[in-house]
Amino acid sequence: DYYITTKKYPEGIKRSGVLVRFLVNDDILYIFPVQGKHSTRPILCDFAGRIDPDETPIEAAEREFKEESLNIFSPYYTSEDWKSSPVIVVD
Repeated sequence: DYYITTKKYPEGIKRSGVLVRFLVNDDILYIFPVQGKHSTRPILCDFAGRIDPDETPIEAAEREFKEESLNIFSPYYTSEDWKSSPVIVVD
């Protein structure tokens, strides 16, 4: 099950992440990190990880995204952008 929220998060969420998508002409493109890039079979994964006790899911998603993308996207968004982003919660 999943639902989209921008206000309240259910209790017990342990992991949070980001799905990066953008529009180029009429095409929707996604960015995924690659796990095991030096192996013969790299795996696409997500920009996600644990939620620290002092973080909201949005704060954790932003932190994980910055860490796992080596912060290369920071010129293109601000922390304020995260606060207005929709959140998809998957149970």
